[in-house]
Amino acid sequence: MKPPSYREQIRIGGVPITIRTLQPDDRAIEEAFVRELSPDSRYFRFHNSLPELTPAMTERFINLDYPDQMALVACITEAANERQIGVARYARPATEVAADLGIAIADAWQGKGLGTELLRRLLVLAGQAGIRQLSADVLYENHRMRNLARDLGFRLAPSQTDPRTVILLRDVKG
Repeated sequence: MKPPSYREQIRIGGVPITIRTLQPDDRAIEEAFVRELSPDSRYFRFHNSLPELTPAMTERFINLDYPDQMALVACITEAANERQIGVARYARPATEVAADLGIAIADAWQGKGLGTELLRRLLVLAGQAGIRQLSADVLYENHRMRNLARDLGFRLAPSQTDPRTVILLRDVKG
């Protein structure tokens, strides 16, 4: 099922930013966004430093099956072109009430509150979709993500499967 249409204008540091639902025709901006992330940012997001999305990853990321999958993108306009500067997404196995969370912010926009803005909105949409909990495996060294999650009420728990990661957990209100 197609995700609900969501679109909102915000400003960060005086710059107008559109937060909206990721659409299937966003393939080019999603691929460019990941390619333009620094190796460290790609490593923190994907737990490896892949230089770009594989075709299979791109398909999985842009062809979402709502309500089990949802992604919000943050975009700015540069020279009449839309450029993605952030994404927050969840994916829930069909039989579960919990969903996995992923978030990435363009390097130049990290630490400015964009991740907080995206994640707050995604939490609301997840609750509306019947999701009861969001979780994420985060590399322990990813201090920014751990701090963001803590600020938004996530609990941190040690991973039982990977000593490099911690698990972020947050109950979602419907």
